[in-house]
Amino acid sequence: MTRFFGVMLVLVAVVAAGFYFALRGLSDSDSTRTVEDTRVLLDGTPTTCGELLGAPCSVAMQTTYNRIAPRLDGFVRGADLGPWAATLDSDETAALVVEACSLSGQPGQTQLEFVDLARVRHPEVGSPALFPFWNRAREGLCPPPA
Repeated sequence: MTRFFGVMLVLVAVVAAGFYFALRGLSDSDSTRTVEDTRVLLDGTPTTCGELLGAPCSVAMQTTYNRIAPRLDGFVRGADLGPWAATLDSDETAALVVEACSLSGQPGQTQLEFVDLARVRHPEVGSPALFPFWNRAREGLCPPPA
């Protein structure tokens, strides 16, 4: 009977150790998780997400960029994003569109969060000038999940 309890104790210890190392491995891999940084032509220049935004992209932003980047240049050139957009260069327009798409793909994010994000780099702009970025991006480039 003592031998049975000894074997059971060893099995429980082995299973517990297995779970510990499995969960530890998952948490380590999540903290260093990366997404390939796709390089696409924007206005004739090969550009990555980090280069476009001027900082390393989060996993969510990089994933969004990778998904929409092949169509981004055509969208920026062809979409009517309003008179304020006409004052921006194509890279800045593309950066705002990528940010709009990234936010619109996250539950609970609205145009208000996009305006707050856009005002970090463009404190002078109001929400009426930014609405076309949010609206046209969601309609034509990155429709929200149903």
